[in-house]
Amino acid sequence: MNRSRVAPVIATVLAALTAVAVGGCSKKLTHFLVQNQAPTVRLTSAPYDTTSRYFYSYRLNWLGNDPDGKVDHFVYWVDGGKTLPRTITTNNEQIVQFPSTRPDSTGGTTEDRSSDFHTFSIEAIDNEGDSSEVESRSFFSYTVAPTVRILSPSPSHLGQTYTTPAILITWTGNDPDGQRSNKPVKYKFKLFEPGGSLPLDLAANGDSVRVHSAPYFFGWDSSSTDTTSRQYTNLSPSTDYVFVVVAFDEAGAYSPIFSQDSNILRIHTTFAGSNGPKLTAFNSFFFYNKFKGLCTRPECEVPLEVPTGQPITFNWFADPAQAGSDISAYRWKLGGDVFDETARTNEQTDFGHWSAWSLQTTSATIGPFLSDTLVRFYIEAKDVNDLVALGTIRLTAVKATFAKPLLFVNDTRFINDQTSPTGPGGYKPPTGPWPTRAELDTFLFAVGGVPWRAYPAGTNSPPGLFKGYAFDTATTLTGSIDFTFPLHTLGQYRSVVWMTDVVGANVVPTNTSRSQPFVTSLRFMASPNHVNTIATYNLQGGNLWLLGGGGALATLADYQKRTKVGQSNYTNTDGEVIPGRMMYDLAHWQNSITVGGFATHFDKSSRAVGGWTNEGPQLNLNAPDYGILPVALRAKDPSRDPFPPNRTGQSSSSFYQTSTSGVEFLDPSVPNFIVEDIDPSVLGVNQQPVLDTLYTGSTNTQVLGPVMTYYHGVQNAPFVFSGFPLWWLTRDDGRGLSRFVLSNIFGLNDPGQLPAHVQPVAGSGRVMPVSSPPAAARGSAGALERVLRQRAPAPVPPSSIRKPQE
Repeated sequence: MNRSRVAPVIATVLAALTAVAVGGCSKKLTHFLVQNQAPTVRLTSAPYDTTSRYFYSYRLNWLGNDPDGKVDHFVYWVDGGKTLPRTITTNNEQIVQFPSTRPDSTGGTTEDRSSDFHTFSIEAIDNEGDSSEVESRSFFSYTVAPTVRILSPSPSHLGQTYTTPAILITWTGNDPDGQRSNKPVKYKFKLFEPGGSLPLDLAANGDSVRVHSAPYFFGWDSSSTDTTSRQYTNLSPSTDYVFVVVAFDEAGAYSPIFSQDSNILRIHTTFAGSNGPKLTAFNSFFFYNKFKGLCTRPECEVPLEVPTGQPITFNWFADPAQAGSDISAYRWKLGGDVFDETARTNEQTDFGHWSAWSLQTTSATIGPFLSDTLVRFYIEAKDVNDLVALGTIRLTAVKATFAKPLLFVNDTRFINDQTSPTGPGGYKPPTGPWPTRAELDTFLFAVGGVPWRAYPAGTNSPPGLFKGYAFDTATTLTGSIDFTFPLHTLGQYRSVVWMTDVVGANVVPTNTSRSQPFVTSLRFMASPNHVNTIATYNLQGGNLWLLGGGGALATLADYQKRTKVGQSNYTNTDGEVIPGRMMYDLAHWQNSITVGGFATHFDKSSRAVGGWTNEGPQLNLNAPDYGILPVALRAKDPSRDPFPPNRTGQSSSSFYQTSTSGVEFLDPSVPNFIVEDIDPSVLGVNQQPVLDTLYTGSTNTQVLGPVMTYYHGVQNAPFVFSGFPLWWLTRDDGRGLSRFVLSNIFGLNDPGQLPAHVQPVAGSGRVMPVSSPPAAARGSAGALERVLRQRAPAPVPPSSIRKPQE
């Protein structure tokens, strides 16, 4: 009871009695003032065992009662006397957070809990202002202490981290039992310097830091829950420092673990050396990540052939050379003196001078260039220490002539025939999986109806899938350690069919390997620090059909996320199928791609029905006749495809395969709609879909997804992609599919499909009349297969590559 209010009440009662006496006995006393009774309060839910530890955030409940009135409100406080800040509430419950600031050992060297002793006190106040007796409850509060770990530079008890005089330190924290978030509510950190309040050897010792600064860490810098980095600049070179960071949770507990492997970073600064950031430049046909430092010597330049008549986009990024450093800006210029620091007169047009430094400048589009142009493109990256990396790309513009109709490039790695002095025609009968290199050559290119060389007498060859077309053939199996296919050779042909296989695509490129099987040219060119000339050719305006299964794998394998190495899918979200990759930019497969799948059949897409007509003056393409596509692409079987006469019955299973491996397809659950403005040269927007699905792959139990597509947009020339081996199909289906692509998409003259008085227009799907018939079509028996040696001025006929066996 509040005794301070008793005396006024007694005085009031006495005054009333005196007034009655003075008035005389004839009047009766009708009212008598009764003393106010104090309210009471009782805690109904609260920690009750002072020897146990309770969570730091606790819901407490209480009840109040006033026998002669009502309870107006409650007042509560934590610890100490009533002079502390008090909380007034009309509620009967409250979630109260109790500080838990003292690290609590778990019996080992690791401390991960904190606790404090607290007393919770509450009283009730009635409508007369009288208060109850104070109800108190004492207990230990408890919290799981937060943790914090420095991310960069990575700390280690094994030694110091060497950095430049400018360093960016980042960290991360976790509060496992946070009520509102699992992030600590704040961080405190300090960079201990020589001669400071704590010697560096003690600052690197967790126990010493705790004794010196805990639990309040006065004088330390502080940051909020979302600020997890600190940049230091102008540190003294050749000097030692120690950086320490701690985290605090909602209960006031700090991270009690101090370790040189987590939150203590020992630093030794060095002079800013000559090695600047590591600069990487890339686009659809080029990826180079070895630019480093300010090297202006010719051997530091990267030669690159680019197509004429088209703008070229370069992208870049850089990584700092020193741990804890960071990239601050980029700039670029085209041609001129690399040391000329004259500012640009216009950022949009004055390319001959350096652009302004900016961290957002990470790409540039230059050109188009005329034929035989030689110009240097410069990129610079600068870090926070003003260390600079220069990238110099020596551009040579190559003009495509498209003078010849068609080139087949065999980039597979099937086995060669084996010679034998006693075998028919000097060769052993083919063994192993079908096809061998020579068997594939015959299956695709043979004229047919002529004696089959090295086969039993009287055996005539069947016609190849591409009989009737005028074409040349080339192989990438040259024995060289540089598998770059010459761009000037590709540019002689209006259309190129590039064939690869999954076995060859799996071979990892090396700089010295000469062992069998060789790496495929496509994988070599698509790997880092090489030039992908087949991509350049397609950007140049050449029609491309990439087929065989292994094409997507060859162009993506060397960019697979490290944690996924060996897996069969490549995605946009994992940073694998992104701009700068051939499958993304040219084939326009821009989402999830699966490689190395199995399929039992391929079905014509229900969407392969045409529907688009003129693609605008930039393309002059018309929709092909999708009606002539085979309804399904079937596997070879004895009723349609005779067994090869020079093989034994033991290998029939490899010829008549009910399913095929190495299939590449798009994930059907992820949209891959490609829509473009098909005529950007005129006012207005004409958005049209430009990627057609021709076939989907299936097994006996499920649909895999699109396996064959046709891109016919404005960003590059027609690109047909088939993620399966053409040689797995029955001859009739393979022939029908081939004629569709070559004649109906590429516009090539097939005497069986087009009149003899028309021929294709270079770089388009149209045909036009000519004054005389084209040259007679040749099969591979009449064509000279060529091995195109690297950087040779012209194709070189080989003696080591066999012709079809006929």
